Amino acid sequence: MKIAVFVDEYGAVLPLLSTGMVEVYSDESGVWKCANRIPLNMSDAGGMQGILNNIRMLVAGMAGCNLLVIERITGIARSYLNDFQIGVWLFNGFLLEESLLNHIRCEVEHSILEYKNAQETESGGEPEKQSCLDCSTDSCKIRDLFAPDMQKMSDN
Repeated sequence: MKIAVFVDEYGAVLPLLSTGMVEVYSDESGVWKCANRIPLNMSDAGGMQGILNNIRMLVAGMAGCNLLVIERITGIARSYLNDFQIGVWLFNGFLLEESLLNHIRCEVEHSILEYKNAQETESGGEPEKQSCLDCSTDSCKIRDLFAPDMQKMSDN
């Protein structure tokens, strides 16, 4: 699984429309390692086109990662991330690599399991009884799980 986190130089998670570094973490070896660092300056993006260009650059650098941890997101940026099938996890605080990333992975795995069980129940099948999923091979997209939460955010 890969998780991208937008942070400042001290490791504080930032709102999307800020300046900082997107760190893409991977746990392919069983230990979280930073696989890529993408500098991002959204604070002076210069309107919708600038925001879109920055998000395109961000998505290209995330290389297969479809979950972005940020403090806050507003407006058109939310729509653009949704268009690129990037799920958003809101978090306010500091990136404490292992604990935060493990927590997010567990929550995502739990959400995927609930999503699959709901689909099985609707189709008359038996729910799965596994406790852990491999998010890299699972057929359901993280974005599908968090899209309703993103909609709730837009209603506020």
